[in-house]
Amino acid sequence: MVPGITSDMEERLLATLDATVTDATVDSFAGCDFALLDSGDADTRQLGIEVSGTGSATIVVTDRSRAIGRLAVELGGHGNTLFFDNHAWGAQCYGNLRILGSDC
Repeated sequence: MVPGITSDMEERLLATLDATVTDATVDSFAGCDFALLDSGDADTRQLGIEVSGTGSATIVVTDRSRAIGRLAVELGGHGNTLFFDNHAWGAQCYGNLRILGSDC
């Protein structure tokens, strides 16, 4: 489904696409192109995601040209993935996110 991530990470991502967690389904993303960005990339900052801390993450977006909004992310662990279905957004995601664990 998402190129560039491990099968374990893809399995965890698919597990979150459940009605008890989100209204998104696997079919919602059929035919979507995905862009994978490193949390330290300049492209990540251009989307409106400011990352701090000692950790790292893969940022998955459905439109690398459409801004997320303004999101501050503090990472303390490694191997994390943040997924944004932003192909139809109006750049209105604002907040602070703190991920201290790994493989989240």
